[in-house]
Amino acid sequence: MRVLLVVYDNGAYMHNFPMGLGYIAAILEREGYEVDVYSQDMHHYPDEHLKGFLDENHYDVICMSLIAGYYQYQRLIGLSKSINQSKDRPFFILGGYGPTPEPEYFMQVSGADCIVMGEGEETAVELFDAIANKRPLSLISGIAFTDPEGRPVRLSARGGVGAVMGSKKVKAIVADQVKMPTFHDRKNLMGKIRKYTAMLGEDPAVQNMKERGTAMVADITN
Repeated sequence: MRVLLVVYDNGAYMHNFPMGLGYIAAILEREGYEVDVYSQDMHHYPDEHLKGFLDENHYDVICMSLIAGYYQYQRLIGLSKSINQSKDRPFFILGGYGPTPEPEYFMQVSGADCIVMGEGEETAVELFDAIANKRPLSLISGIAFTDPEGRPVRLSARGGVGAVMGSKKVKAIVADQVKMPTFHDRKNLMGKIRKYTAMLGEDPAVQNMKERGTAMVADITN
């Protein structure tokens, strides 16, 4: 299976290959896939150039990772148009922390078939195996994709309980209880919960999120 990784143009003359796509490329090659890189960032191709490249070269899957910024959003729109208009359109995967919080919106504006939410190294192995063997995407953790009605379907994400659920092929846990279940050493557990809650309340980032919203947190953490 042939895979094309797209590096969009950042509008600069200092080209740095994105490490995230590098990780994905290494993992896919390790799994036996043929991986090529289309670097608009290096060559400063116009967005329309990608359509001609895809018309002349067959790829089964095309991937693009996007950060959160309006300039990058504009590149996504232009490149997505070229992908969707290509005569032999590949399966289109979008990732990165730009589309992760709003997969429905980004699938609508880009026409992507699937969005990988969060870190993609583990998800990529399962996702590409499902694509290659025509298995249902509903068994993959950490992705959003469209159902037959065109609605994005969000599955268990990578991290914490979601990672465990995904590895066990569990989609949901229903607790049929009208009261809190019995815990082993309830007193100790509740004490630790109170202690952890107090620690969160004292954290400057949490305080700024509470008072000013996530934009303030982004300024501090950056």
